[in-house]
Amino acid sequence: MNKYPNYSESQRDKFLHNFDDRGMIRWFGFYLSDHSAALHQDAIKRNELFSQKHHQKMNFSVIAHTISYALVKNYKIKLEKNTTDLIDGELIDSAPIEGYITGFTEHGLVVNQKKISFNEIKSICILKN
Repeated sequence: MNKYPNYSESQRDKFLHNFDDRGMIRWFGFYLSDHSAALHQDAIKRNELFSQKHHQKMNFSVIAHTISYALVKNYKIKLEKNTTDLIDGELIDSAPIEGYITGFTEHGLVVNQKKISFNEIKSICILKN
């Protein structure tokens, strides 16, 4: 006696060869929680960079005055560069740099061990304690 009376090898072969795999759709539920958390943190960081309030381009004489004042008083500064970063296919203004001016040359200055050309500075402000 046949245990499965409706069993057909041709139907089985048809199913195995014509099966349409849904690809990644069926695997979405198997993401690791730490991977999901990393994706969430990345989205938060991108939103923060995108929503930052940026200043207008400052005049070079105002920039030079602010730099000299910060050097004399040893104040912490916040500097915005007039460059953009490509993050996930979107052009976003570079993140501001905060710190003390630790050195300078005739071409630029050093903040947090990063050399910044005077031509790259969009705006600068002093952060008082």
